Amino acid sequence: FESQQASYHAQVGFLLWPKHIMIAADYGQYEAEPFKNAPDRYSNLIREPKDEKQYRAAAHWYFYRQVGIFSLVYNYRKVEEGQRDIDEDDNYRDLIDQKLELVAQFRF
Repeated sequence: FESQQASYHAQVGFLLWPKHIMIAADYGQYEAEPFKNAPDRYSNLIREPKDEKQYRAAAHWYFYRQVGIFSLVYNYRKVEEGQRDIDEDDNYRDLIDQKLELVAQFRF
């Protein structure tokens, strides 16, 4: 279908208080050119390429050694409209998903 695509992911983490508190962040992006020879119909197997960005930030508190963890995680994801969306519906908007979670884990 002749399309160029690129993606990358970067992450970083810091121990604020060794063995107790860690903060972390990551960012990823996927960029795709529209198909030059687009198929007549898209399906589950052949999807229109859409640009996507995602970043997360987290704080982890290790309350019991390395097995008991509380995590506060913020996630932001944006999927930009594709060429087909623009052609078919002028009111289409980018998909933006945001989430804030508090997660407790105890690993065995």
